[in-house]
Amino acid sequence: NHVYSNNEETRNLGRFVGETIMSDGVPTAVILVSGLSQRFFTREIDLREDGFANTADDTWNRKMLDLIVSRSDEKANALLEAFAKESKADSGFKAMAFAMGLKSVVADPAPPELLAYGPVYGTGQAVLRLF
Repeated sequence: NHVYSNNEETRNLGRFVGETIMSDGVPTAVILVSGLSQRFFTREIDLREDGFANTADDTWNRKMLDLIVSRSDEKANALLEAFAKESKADSGFKAMAFAMGLKSVVADPAPPELLAYGPVYGTGQAVLRLF
């Protein structure tokens, strides 16, 4: 994603990349790396006792993940900016805006799957297969 783009521009970029991938016929994997909530612990912790630095972040993260996995793209899209602001999501969670643009041109995408979710040094992290 482009650091200075807004969500709409980032979705358009994702759509353009998706159209390009679909037009060349070459099997292609797209890997997006981002994070959910980004409030790190500001002190050293015992990693065996890791948790969320802000418990409200877990609620926001789960709300967004539930929308993604349930294929509620319009609701997830409508919540992106509030989610990014309230959870301090990585890069405004623009990786998801990019993914939504990319997904919009994929014919019959597979359902998303949440493979893992949890805290990492206070932040919220997940591994998803989006489509």
